[in-house]
Amino acid sequence: MLPYPPRSYSFTGHAILYATPIQSKPTTILDLNTITMPEASPKKSISKKSNPKSTPQKKPQAKLQAKAMAKRKTPAPPAFEANGMLTLSTDFGYQDAYVPAMKGVILSRFPEVRLVDLSHEIPAQSILGGALFLADAMPFFPAGTVHLVVVDPGVGSERKAIVAQANDQLFVCPDNGLLSLLFEEHPLQTVREITNPEIMRPEISNTFHGRDIFAPVAARLAQGMPLETLGPELQQVVMLEIHQPVSEGDLIQGEVIYIDHFGNCITNIHQD
Repeated sequence: MLPYPPRSYSFTGHAILYATPIQSKPTTILDLNTITMPEASPKKSISKKSNPKSTPQKKPQAKLQAKAMAKRKTPAPPAFEANGMLTLSTDFGYQDAYVPAMKGVILSRFPEVRLVDLSHEIPAQSILGGALFLADAMPFFPAGTVHLVVVDPGVGSERKAIVAQANDQLFVCPDNGLLSLLFEEHPLQTVREITNPEIMRPEISNTFHGRDIFAPVAARLAQGMPLETLGPELQQVVMLEIHQPVSEGDLIQGEVIYIDHFGNCITNIHQD
C-alpha cells in the first residue's frame, strides 16, 4: 500500500523494469525559443542478444521542440509578488553546519521570513532525486513562495546560478537540471542568471554557493526584491535527459528511477 497517490505505478499488460542508477548528468538544453541538443555521447554497446527496439528511449526531438514552441507562445509572466515564505531543500543532511549557516545568512537579511524546511535528505549529489522531490512537493505551495534548492555537484564549475519562475513561484538553484520535471507540468515563465555581486556575500567560497550566493539572494527575493535586480534574463536552461518507457503491444518496458523512504520503486512509467 503506497503512502500517497502514485506518480507512475499503474498500467495494463506486462512490464519489464530495469533497476538503473540515477542519472544526474544534464545533457539537454531547454531553449525558450527552440531546443538544441549537444553532441551525442558515445552509445553504450549492445550485446547480440539485446533488442535495440526494446530499450528505453529518450524523448523524441519533435516532442521537445513542440514543448519549446508552446513555451515561446506563453505570454509575459505576471510580476512576482512574494508572500514572505522561503523553503529550503538540499542534500546537506542534518549532521553538519551547512544548513544552519544558510539559515543564519537568510535570517540576518530577512528576520521576519517564514522559513520552511522541506528536506535536507535528498540523495547526495543526485540531481534527478532533487528534481523528483521538487516536482512532487512544489504544486502544494501558494503563489509567491520562494524555493531555495541546493543539490550542486558542479559547484565551483562554470555552471550558472539562476532564479526561475514557474507556477507563480520562484526557484533559486544551480542551473544543472533540478527543474527538469517541474517544467514538464508547469511551464517556465522566466529565468535570470544571478550575477549581481551586491546581493551575494562579500566572500564567495568555491564549494559553498548555497551559503554565499543562493541564500542571500533567496532572502532578498522573499522580502520582495525585483527579479530585474539579479542579472540578465536567460533564454536557455539545462535539462536532464530522462529515458521514456517503451510500449510494444501489451508489454511496457521502463526503468526504476528512484526508491523512496518506504521502499516504493518510482518508475518512469506514467499512468496515462
